Amino acid sequence: MSEITSSRRDFLKMAALAAGTLCAPNLASAQASQPIRLRVSSSLSTDDYSEHYFWFRRFADNLKTAVGDQIQLDYFPNGQLGKENDVVQLVKVGSVDIMVSGSSYWASAVPEVGMLDMGYLFDSYDHVQKQLTGNVGQTLSKLVFDRTKVTILGWSSLFGARNIYAKKPIASLADIQGLKMRVLPVPIFLQSIEAIGAIPTPISMNELYTSLQTGIVDALEQNAGTVLGMKFFEVTKNCYLSEHMFTPMSIAASARAMSKVPPSLMPAFRKAADEACAYQFAQTPDKVRQATDELVKRGVTFTAMSAGDRTTARQAVLHKVWQPFIEKYPLTKPLVSEIDSSRA
Repeated sequence: MSEITSSRRDFLKMAALAAGTLCAPNLASAQASQPIRLRVSSSLSTDDYSEHYFWFRRFADNLKTAVGDQIQLDYFPNGQLGKENDVVQLVKVGSVDIMVSGSSYWASAVPEVGMLDMGYLFDSYDHVQKQLTGNVGQTLSKLVFDRTKVTILGWSSLFGARNIYAKKPIASLADIQGLKMRVLPVPIFLQSIEAIGAIPTPISMNELYTSLQTGIVDALEQNAGTVLGMKFFEVTKNCYLSEHMFTPMSIAASARAMSKVPPSLMPAFRKAADEACAYQFAQTPDKVRQATDELVKRGVTFTAMSAGDRTTARQAVLHKVWQPFIEKYPLTKPLVSEIDSSRA
């Protein structure tokens, strides 16, 4: 009796094994047919002047055309996945797949990236594009990857140089001395704004509107597209065209996200990102003009910075920010020299 029971047990085991073997390819095929889903984080809104969303839509359209529904993107605007510095950490550990942001936030993980935020480093977004699609961008991308395993999918442009938007009129550099100004919570930002005489105050983007209303800060430094999209023009009616920074936008992907994309789809994935970056650079001048015209209609007064004030501000930043930064992070010295010597 025990012999019969044993034989039956062996038969059932063999049958189960065979069934599992036959089902395995079908299971693998079913898993392979599932679309790859990637979570994309942004701190900005989804309006027409949101640089993050503008880039994302182009990237998503490119991917759709190239690979259909094999890669699907879930977009989380308005800081839904956390404050920017927190999202950097989430990208590093793979909890967030892609982060679209100003390049500034990656300086918290790779300090050398902070060089891109040094005041008066770039003269235009053409200048930014030339450098970040060449050796400078490649070198910084490699630094980010070597230290964090995060891939920079591309560098692109925000919609306009950073200028000073304030409650009170500003006619000269003297008028910003002692002004409480919101800046990104990034050291090089604080140092650059402090160098030209304002009091830098780090506040997250989603707390800024209320902070301007209540007087925690009296001004912000930002580009025209973001001021329009986030409605900061409702509480700051004066813009001083300092053009102190042409901050790049970065698109960063976690190691986990990159591992999700199979080799067969990776060329299309990278090409979609590259084209979206190039497209954004090309569209930026028109977007800046449109945003500026709209801000004028909304009652914002623009005042140009004089050539003399620009020289004074740039020299102060070079002395107080550039030189100490390069001494602290010597890897940036040849990169800063390359950018500085390439001015038109």
